[in-house]
Amino acid sequence: GMAVHGRDVLLAVAGPDSADTCCRGRLPVPQAAIPPVTLLALPSLLPLPAVACSGDHPEGAPGGTFTEIAGGTGGRVDIDRRHATVVALRELGRSHVHRDRADAGRGLAVFAEMQEALGPLLELMLDPHDTFVTRVTAEAVLRRKDRIGLTIVASALAVADTNHSDWIHTAVLDVFSIFAADRDSATEHCEELLRDTDHGIAQGARQLYEALAGIDPVLRPVARGERCGDGAGARPQKA
Repeated sequence: GMAVHGRDVLLAVAGPDSADTCCRGRLPVPQAAIPPVTLLALPSLLPLPAVACSGDHPEGAPGGTFTEIAGGTGGRVDIDRRHATVVALRELGRSHVHRDRADAGRGLAVFAEMQEALGPLLELMLDPHDTFVTRVTAEAVLRRKDRIGLTIVASALAVADTNHSDWIHTAVLDVFSIFAADRDSATEHCEELLRDTDHGIAQGARQLYEALAGIDPVLRPVARGERCGDGAGARPQKA
């Protein structure tokens, strides 16, 4: 739930072990009371490994399972349809209308683990005609919050001019300025990418690392031993 006292916000989230996890911070919220918010715990997305699409699936059907691809459970992923979707989004990304290209960037970010999506994503992130496309695509890729997305953004930063680089940095701020845990996780990925053998990726990762280091997130985990409700987000005591 979320409790608001003045401009102080206390956010309590039920973790997987049923223990309460708290984050505290300051948000630009109005003085009026905000209705309670219910938060759902969702399984985190895992980096997607390569999947062999061969006849080892039932009846020779192409595609891996969600277990193989995302570490979850569920039905088979239809590789053919996913490929067709990427092809369609690539075509949309060639539109003369900037909103079409921005929507293509949003869509392709979902399929960033597919090799055929990499080139179009980089092209859209470095769109030569409208930096709106740059910002939207970069933000969508960063919201994956995984190594795949950060690698793509690092690759773009390595060759971006000042204008595109500024908007990519704006997307980094938009995505990672709320939760300290998200910022810290991204920082760890960037530290690994700094050692990448690809000089371009390592160079872009350095820029990403420095951008993340300059972010002061709004919400941070409560220190061990501190009760939810203590400190800045505490409910005022009645006289």
